[in-house]
Amino acid sequence: MEKIIDYYKKLFRRFSGASQIPRLMVFYGEENYLMERAVDRISETLSHPVSYIDASEKNFVELFEKETHVGLFAPKKVLVIKRAHKIKSANEFFSMMYKTEHRVILIYEDRKKAVSLKRSLKNVEFIEFPEMDVISFEIWIKSKLKQENKKISKETLRKLSAKLPKDLTSAQQELQKLILYLEERKVIDEEDLDVIFEEEPADFKGLLRRIFSEADERSLKEYVLLRERGFSPHAFIAEAEQFLTALYLIKEDMNEIARRKSRMRSSSKMREISSRFSARDILNLLDRVVEMDAYTKSVSFDRKVILNLLFVDLLQNA
Repeated sequence: MEKIIDYYKKLFRRFSGASQIPRLMVFYGEENYLMERAVDRISETLSHPVSYIDASEKNFVELFEKETHVGLFAPKKVLVIKRAHKIKSANEFFSMMYKTEHRVILIYEDRKKAVSLKRSLKNVEFIEFPEMDVISFEIWIKSKLKQENKKISKETLRKLSAKLPKDLTSAQQELQKLILYLEERKVIDEEDLDVIFEEEPADFKGLLRRIFSEADERSLKEYVLLRERGFSPHAFIAEAEQFLTALYLIKEDMNEIARRKSRMRSSSKMREISSRFSARDILNLLDRVVEMDAYTKSVSFDRKVILNLLFVDLLQNA
């Protein structure tokens, strides 16, 4: 049985040859993202500009007629009719559609309406954009990551596929977040997924306040719990850097700046914590956090070891 990804590969290869692109087409199915990419490919292959017309507009027929006007030197276009199931003056529109010299693509969001048209519309090619199956979806994800020079194991890919929305437009947006988060790192691991798709954000601020105000067994238990959830050291380090910067500003009586830095309504707790340290102590800790941040971005490392080292540093100095 042909995988859906293979079906799409054949379809896009076809759209890469000008002679193979039908003049009149109906696109229908679930994959709006791939419909948009297909329009882009057709436009690129034919070197025709794209004009979008919304069939739900009251003056839709007039808008279409205006777009189909061909002057002596006017280029041919790819006319894309969005929400084609909303067409009201169907007979008038289809009559005009058959006469135009432009390529016309009707986008049907309603699959049933599109299929029912097959019997009445002649010389129009109906092209389905079915939803990706699991294997095809994973192949698509991997190809997008490869374009960004990122690598992923089979097991992590399977988990990423399960976490991503099946709508390819939304999935592309989530992948972009993941790629931005990785920065220069090439390999995606499961802990990266925990950060990007975390259901409940880790309470780093609460943990840091507890470390510096109590530094007790409860802090250690809370840290171990958060660590085992698989959160990223980058997120923890960023919060620790912001926390220590706010602590230093309060120590130096720059309270308003510190309040904004720490995103706290009241800095009374932070003032209490800052009173236990000298400005030099805070700066030394801040230097250590910055050093650890640079280390995690420059070399391969065991994330849990890095987190343990940083946590012990903070705990000992608190």
